[in-house]
Amino acid sequence: MPAPVAGIMTAAARFGGRMLGLSAKAATQRDAKGRFVKGPVKAKVRTTLHAKAFVKFMSEGMELALDKIGTDMAEDIKESIEIRAPRPRDAGGRFVAKKYGRGSIPPAPPHYREGTLFRSIKHQVVYQQGGTTDNLVLRVGSDNVKYSLPLEKGTKGGSLKARPYIQPVLNEWAQSGRILKEMKTFYKEWMNKVPPALK
Repeated sequence: MPAPVAGIMTAAARFGGRMLGLSAKAATQRDAKGRFVKGPVKAKVRTTLHAKAFVKFMSEGMELALDKIGTDMAEDIKESIEIRAPRPRDAGGRFVAKKYGRGSIPPAPPHYREGTLFRSIKHQVVYQQGGTTDNLVLRVGSDNVKYSLPLEKGTKGGSLKARPYIQPVLNEWAQSGRILKEMKTFYKEWMNKVPPALK
């Protein structure tokens, strides 16, 4: 399971319709003189269904937006660890099979060796209990490599020094405001896809 992206939801979870100033339109009708009047029960039901459809539309947009951000974050993390470890050579100048030189110098990210850690970097967009956009979580990290966390955090006692490769990327995204920039760009395009019934 990828490591959670720290703080991403504080920046993005409540983006949705409120930040864009959007809301569901209430069903209204006029009397014989053309004046607006409160609708009967049917109008209330219609308004409720309309609001639910709008919330569903915005939730789908949030999920797709976070999926795109997760893809970009994962690519940035991979880019930080794609520097290949130097391969030692024998006396004749030939590479020594399955042997590697010194690893990266902490706190630099780990070097690329066989690509196991590199290929393990993934992202997930999941709904926590509740199933609303407020409970939508983006997770980015390594999902199945046992040494991924020791490389990121180091080991107790210091036998393996930390070579963070995930947190620096998350920090850069947070400090640059890139999360909100990508959300706004995505939603500008997404709102062009609003179904006619919700306009």
